[in-house]
Amino acid sequence: MCTLVAQLLLKRVVGTPEARLAMQGGLPDFVMHAASNPWAWLALSIQVSGYVIWLVVLSKEKMAVAFAISGSFFYLVVGLAGWMFYAERLSATQWLGICFISMGVLLIAYRS
Repeated sequence: MCTLVAQLLLKRVVGTPEARLAMQGGLPDFVMHAASNPWAWLALSIQVSGYVIWLVVLSKEKMAVAFAISGSFFYLVVGLAGWMFYAERLSATQWLGICFISMGVLLIAYRS
């Protein structure tokens, strides 16, 4: 979830007219613009928090299971967040693919 929130914040940073203008000045100007944006710093802080949480998860669960579950959840939530916050649309085929991935992950995570 931390990764999702951080990605949404970064999308906000790069989606501004100022960011597009900075990109026209080249990569160094764009990086300086992003580095001076408080939303980018908040995104970085949230992402670091997510890594700390991930370390705890990895200490308690098999890596394949933990990664599969987080990955599956991430695909679903990012698709929904892109639609809700940025009016991004996925086709029915793309949503079906996300559902197949999620079902596969549930099979991996299922403990028999």
